[in-house]
Amino acid sequence: MLLCLDPSLVVAAGQENVPNEIRDALENIALAIYEGSHLVVGDRSVLGTLAKLPQLSERARSCFQYQHGQMTQLGNLINHFSYRIEITAHGPAEIRNQGRVGTLPASWFAHSSVIQHTIFLCEHLDDEALFKKIGEVYKHKKGLARLALHTEPQMGGGSTTGTAYQHIQDQQKRLCFCLVDSDRKHPKGALGDTAKAVKNADDLSQPLCGYAVLDVREGENLIPNAVFTQARGADPHQGPALQFLDELQQSGASDCRAYLDMKDGLNYGKVAHEPPQSEFRHYWQQQCQSLPGSKIKNHCTINPGCKDPKHCECLLFAGLGPQILRDSVAGMNKLKPARLYNMLDQNLQAEWLRIGALMAAWFCASYPKRAT
Repeated sequence: MLLCLDPSLVVAAGQENVPNEIRDALENIALAIYEGSHLVVGDRSVLGTLAKLPQLSERARSCFQYQHGQMTQLGNLINHFSYRIEITAHGPAEIRNQGRVGTLPASWFAHSSVIQHTIFLCEHLDDEALFKKIGEVYKHKKGLARLALHTEPQMGGGSTTGTAYQHIQDQQKRLCFCLVDSDRKHPKGALGDTAKAVKNADDLSQPLCGYAVLDVREGENLIPNAVFTQARGADPHQGPALQFLDELQQSGASDCRAYLDMKDGLNYGKVAHEPPQSEFRHYWQQQCQSLPGSKIKNHCTINPGCKDPKHCECLLFAGLGPQILRDSVAGMNKLKPARLYNMLDQNLQAEWLRIGALMAAWFCASYPKRAT
């Protein structure tokens, strides 16, 4: 997280009798610099003054002096982050600037738990690995190589993610960012239960925690076709599915890729099984007319009795299997960010950059001073 030090901290810390909460907070913020758990910035005058205060420990003064020297290179980074926290000596905890800035009094940092790595709450471990890779690509694209991305992964386990997020938020002791699948099956679809639970749990007045929902159905929909081919290209049974995705990308129906079930696929029986008035059926029936290589039999579109998703032979997309996310992430970890970014089409680029900006904001950190 980007932690910005307000000049009021210098005034408060310069008193003859420094309040314990101010001194403890500054010691902990200095520890964040030492450990590299967050990115601490401030005016050079603020950092320079803190580095000379006898009220602080020698290690704290050394950390602020070190960060003072880093500000020449770090000064413009603030413009790259969609969210930051400003730490003041006193005042209320609030979120302002349309949710882009959280303001917290120093008392919130008087306990060392707040300066630990930001918790990254996801549904599953593979999701965390994918999103962190997206963050690395964002760093490359925006020229942020000097930044580290440090997360403390915590798995919500799908249906219990909302409960976990609520608990962390209520404790008010840790920074936490939660990123979940939308589980939307079409553009107008409702959020899935997990996303709804997190959304309902979120308290907009709590600056330590935030969440976001993917604009696509789930993490698998963010993976470029070329990565799928690397992960499944050697399997002859997966050839038709991979070919379908490549042809879809070139077709006029490529937007529906965001809502495909990449694991289990889609057949016409799943579409016809839905009520005639449902948005899902209306959307996918329209898409079926332009999907490449459609294998829908003519009689199936007019036979109201053919609505069996389990035995339907009118296959639209076979799916890539339940382990496709794990295998794809393993393949992406072998690719350099520049090459991976070049694999993305225009739609994927936009979502990768949105997610990457969130990753940079919540998990940005400096490399630890102790390593210098």
